[in-house]
Parts: sequence; C-alpha cells; structure tokens
Amino acid sequence: MDHLRAEVAGHRGRARTGPLLRLGQALSDRYWRAGPGQPAARAYLDEIIEVLTEAYGYFEAADAWRGQVAAMLGQQHAIRALAHAGPDEDRVKAIPLLEEGLAFERLPPALMLPSLMMLGQVHLMPAALIGGSPAGIRRAVDRAEDCFRQALAAPQLGSEVTQGIRTMLEMVEILRGLAGVSDPAKMLKSVQRLRDVQKSGSPIVLSPLQGDLLAQLDPLDRPVAVVDVPSAATPAPVSTRRPIPEPDVGDARRALRVLLPHPQDPVASAQALLHDTPARSRTDELVALTVAIAAREPDDGPNQLLLAVALRHRSRIGPGGWPGADDLTAARQALRTAIDLLQPLDALTDSVTRELSQELRA
Repeated sequence: MDHLRAEVAGHRGRARTGPLLRLGQALSDRYWRAGPGQPAARAYLDEIIEVLTEAYGYFEAADAWRGQVAAMLGQQHAIRALAHAGPDEDRVKAIPLLEEGLAFERLPPALMLPSLMMLGQVHLMPAALIGGSPAGIRRAVDRAEDCFRQALAAPQLGSEVTQGIRTMLEMVEILRGLAGVSDPAKMLKSVQRLRDVQKSGSPIVLSPLQGDLLAQLDPLDRPVAVVDVPSAATPAPVSTRRPIPEPDVGDARRALRVLLPHPQDPVASAQALLHDTPARSRTDELVALTVAIAAREPDDGPNQLLLAVALRHRSRIGPGGWPGADDLTAARQALRTAIDLLQPLDALTDSVTRELSQELRA
C-alpha cells in the first residue's frame, strides 16, 4: 500500500490518474477484508473517497472513463451513508455522481447494477424523507422505484438479488402511501407493515447494509469494482449516454451548500472562497456543482459568481478540463454573466466582483 501511495506522490496533475485508480483498487480490497460497515473498515473507505474524488476531477465531462469513476465514487459515498451512518452530505453527494455514471450507456454491469440499487436506497434514506413535503417525498420515492425497476430488468440477477429488489419495491409502495396519510391510526399501521417487510429476511444482496454477503462475492462482482486504468495503449470507450431522468437541481444545491462557508449567502461565500487556499478535491466539487446548477438555471447570478471563483481556483491548481477553453477564460465569462445578472450591485457584490475581475486580468 505504501508503494502505491508513493507512486501517487511521485506524479503531478493528470499523470496522477492511473496511480490514484490503482491505489483505490488496493484500498477497496482492504476495505472488504476489514468488513463492510465495520468500524475498522471506515478509514479505508474514507481514503478511497479522497483518492477517487481527485481522480474524478482529472476527467472531462464527455470522457467515458469519467462515467465509470463517477459511478464508483458515488457508490463509496452511498456506502458511507448507508453502512457507516455517514453524514447526510454523503447521501447528497452520492445522488448526482451515481446519476452521472448511470447516464453512460456502456457502464459495465458490475458498476451499473449496484449503482442503481444504491441510488434507489439513498433516495429512501430517512434524511431524504423525514420532514419533507408530501410532493417531495413522492418524488424521491418515484425516483427510487425507477432505479429498482431498472435493476430488476437486468439479466442474470439470481433469485436472491431478485427477491431483494422486490422487497425494496414493496417498501417503496408503503412509503408512497405514507406520504399521503394524515390519519394517525393508518400511519401507525403502515409503519408496522414497513417494519414487517424489513424483518422479512429477504436478502438485499447489493445493499451495503448486507456487507457480510457482499464480502463473500468475487472481487469483480462487488459494488466497488474499479475500472481498468486508462493508458495511451488503452482506447477509451465510446462516450455514449443513455437518457435518464434529469437530476433534481435541488440535490446539487444542497450539496453545494455543504461546501460553502456561508451556506445561505452565496455572495458572502464567494468573498470568503476568494481568499481561501484552493484544495483540488474541494475545488473540483465546487466546479462540478456550480456547472450543474448553471446548466439547469443559467440566470442564477450568485451561482455564476461562485462558478467564476471555483474556476479561478482550479486555474491556480493546474490545467483544467473545461471544454473548448481554459479555466481562466471560462471564469471571466462566468463573472461577466454574474455581473449582468446581479445588477444593480450592492456593496458586497461590487467589492467581490471588482477583486475577482482584477485577479482574472492578472
């Protein structure tokens, strides 16, 4: 393990990608040996997430390898949320990553099936349902059902996996009913039925909560299978995307708020981030999330300002992957858009945009 870490340390920028993926594979093996969900395994999982987060940042959005790494990274966040009672931040981050991976038509089955199962399960986590509006709960439940039905349609599942998916679909129906129930007696009856289903003993083989079953699988069949490391001699798979339901922009916004120094004030956050020391993994997440929001809501001026700051940071760290332009050029465009959208500028916004404009001209 130390020699793999040394190999990563010996490279800079995109040259770290291959060593990072090899280190991720080795850490994955250690994680499964330690026992999924076990406290002793948590440190390996944390390092896997750190390693894959950096590797993910080195792939351009249209690169088919990125889809595989996104699926793997999303699975790790889902495992930490489901099997290790991780923070809700893991659930929020897992959703767009898993959806990005599943958007690639040529995603290997060893990644696709567990990605569908985990995506469905994170939508059903209590943090996603408790306190939500009936419409929001139904939307989360509907998206979970879609994942499980796609998983059920996969070939050669095996009887245990099929039964596990059917159990999840039964839970979906109960939760959907609960979203519209106001009668305490009916609600109590539905909750009891949900508990009975959970205790039924139907194995959910691909759930991280069933780590003892997963640990018995061949490493190539486990949900954390790592892609072959791309190299000059390895042709990249064709970047073909399948149409899937558009991710809710609310998921990206919630994930972005976790990264902001002032979660409820994006302009104040832009000012704080402007004076912050850029870190690769955090910067890549900021860029990915602000780009996702801008693609869905291009008239969001504060988000455009955050995007400009994130791109400025990434330009300082090293070569970016912005399609058709470098990060500084893209940052200048995002800043111009933000200034136009935020008119008239208040004192704070004017100060931030002036300082950022000066830095981008330097």
